[in-house]
Parts: sequence; structure tokens; C-alpha cells
Amino acid sequence: MDERKILIHNATIVNEGESYLGYVVVDGEFIAAVGRGEPDQSLFDGAEAIDAKQHLLLPGVIDTHVHFRDPGLTHKADMRCRCRRRHFIHRHAEYKTGHSHCRRT
Repeated sequence: MDERKILIHNATIVNEGESYLGYVVVDGEFIAAVGRGEPDQSLFDGAEAIDAKQHLLLPGVIDTHVHFRDPGLTHKADMRCRCRRRHFIHRHAEYKTGHSHCRRT
């Protein structure tokens, strides 16, 4: 399990029917905090900081394009592995580079 702490700041947070400038703290594989405005400087300590440059951030939303292989094809992937943070980070890297690293099945 990944135990890194990530602070995504300067993001346009879309959450619970509203949007606002704010930040999200991810601790390991869990969302630890969602806040408005600029984060307190103490949140940067020991965290990988990512400036979202006011891009949209939807905390807790899953990628609905993911091909969940349940039931029947769980030898390729299952619900648990596709919902993990590492899968999201992999998809984010694809978006940033414009290259897909996914194995096509």
C-alpha cells in the first residue's frame, strides 16, 4: 500500500453540488481532507505538492470509463484493483503525456 501524502492545491473543487477554489489532501489511499482556499502551510510538510492550476478536481469520483471486469474476467482486472489510487495515477499520467500505457484487451 502506498503511504505517500499528496497535497493537490489551487484546484477548482467540484463537490456536493458546488464548486470553489481549494485543495485535497490524499494520505496513502484515502482522502484525508478537502478544504476551501489556500491550504495551511503545515499541510505542505512531508507532502508531495501538486499545483492543479485551477483545473477541476472531483474528490471521491471514480473514472466511469474504467473497464471493471466483474463478473467473469477478473483474471484481467477486478473492481478492487481498478478503484485503487495507483490506477488513477496511471490514468493521470496517460492524460498528461497523451500516451496510453494500458494493455488493450
